[in-house]
Amino acid sequence: MKNLELLYLYGFSLRLETKLEDLLSIVSEHLSNDKKIGVVLLHDAVISSSTSRLINESIKKLHSLPISVYIMIPDLEARGLIYDDKSSKGIPIDYEKLVELMDTVPRIISWM
Repeated sequence: MKNLELLYLYGFSLRLETKLEDLLSIVSEHLSNDKKIGVVLLHDAVISSSTSRLINESIKKLHSLPISVYIMIPDLEARGLIYDDKSSKGIPIDYEKLVELMDTVPRIISWM
């Protein structure tokens, strides 16, 4: 978990690129202040993590940042999708790991 200082819970559909662009802007600002950041993709945000053909430019930018990106596997499964470790760039987690993350990171920001 790399001693994260901030954990963003992001649940919007990645088709809403303006919301993701806002998140990218804020995360980039935190990174300029040397913060260690994690982003958990959950709810509809997990959809683009299951197949490379659905990935847009904003999610590519997110994955290119020096942050930890987590993908909620139960949310993928609830949408009838499967985590593909060959094409997915995020770290797969379940509810137990999410609770562990939330317990260890001092600041949690929810975007849902």
